[in-house]
Amino acid sequence: MLDLSAHLFPMNRYIALGPTYYFIVNRKATEQALSFVNRGLDYDPNAGDLIQAEMEFSFLLGKNYEAIRAYNRLSLISPNSNIIKMINNSDLTK
Repeated sequence: MLDLSAHLFPMNRYIALGPTYYFIVNRKATEQALSFVNRGLDYDPNAGDLIQAEMEFSFLLGKNYEAIRAYNRLSLISPNSNIIKMINNSDLTK
């Protein structure tokens, strides 16, 4: 029913992205959760919170290429976000 409502009311971002935010709030990285995050990105491709969720879920699921791609997109869209600053200041990038 949530997918149907997202298609019936595409102008309302909160209805369209409701299923996506459900999985983001649960913070459980699964293939299904990543699938819904990617659906949300199809609707709103420049949403920093969705890109961050894609990066985190991809990394936790072992999809390193997708996580790096999401990191690169997030660093372009939101270079001052906390997670980008933390990653850039960590030993991982040195």
